Amino acid sequence: MNNTHISDNQAPDHSTQAKRILTGIKPTGTLHLGNYVGAIRPAIQSIQNSDDEAFFF
Repeated sequence: MNNTHISDNQAPDHSTQAKRILTGIKPTGTLHLGNYVGAIRPAIQSIQNSDDEAFFF
């Protein structure tokens, strides 16, 4: 006998839903290699293999 019951007011599972990520990467001066290695490249790598949607400004 299966007595599993899910309540009507139970919170939905958001662990499988895609997220929207918004970031404003802004260097303090001219864009240089440190900006790319430290912020831009990791941000792009983090979104490449996921179902999340990203917006970079």
